Amino acid sequence: MQVLEAAIAESANAWPLRRERAAELAERYPHAAEMLRLYQALIPVQERAYLEFPSPLVGEGQGGGYSKLIDFAVERVLPEIVDATVSSGPARLRDGVISVFCSADLPDLIRRWLHGQSLTPFETYLARASTSPLCEAMSPHPALPREPGREMEEDSSKTHCPNCGGLPQVSYFAVSGEPLVSGPRYLVCSRCARNWIFSRMTCAGCGE
Repeated sequence: MQVLEAAIAESANAWPLRRERAAELAERYPHAAEMLRLYQALIPVQERAYLEFPSPLVGEGQGGGYSKLIDFAVERVLPEIVDATVSSGPARLRDGVISVFCSADLPDLIRRWLHGQSLTPFETYLARASTSPLCEAMSPHPALPREPGREMEEDSSKTHCPNCGGLPQVSYFAVSGEPLVSGPRYLVCSRCARNWIFSRMTCAGCGE
């Protein structure tokens, strides 16, 4: 990821960049077209959720914001994620998503994902696709639940997001713009999409 991309990702609306990048990758890597086609179908749903989500939420200070996030995800976002997946996703994912949507306790599913509890792959997909744009819209938001057993981590040696306590999903090196100077290393949160600087020589998984 380029420095400009990282800056845009931290701005008010990173969705145009994501849409452009998905189209670019779909053209460059035909073998990944199926999954990129699904991602392209999810982008407008997630962008709409991000832009329409009422943040700051009424009642945040009394814990109301967290429950409203779950309600919004279940009532407004999750059904559209299912529709996009059914129309553009691979057959196995479509079948799994329909099964979860018809049988699961959906508010509890979102709650368990936010708390980092064990979920099946199909449950994880639905919860993450529906809720991550809302977490991003609330960023920074200290009321989001932290990963179990984790304190808030503030400095660049920590492996969890300093904004919401989520796990990193990818690591990248920014371009410095100078040939003899290497750019800093960043991690990207799997929950709220925040980027934070991280030590180049440290494992993002275990911290060693």
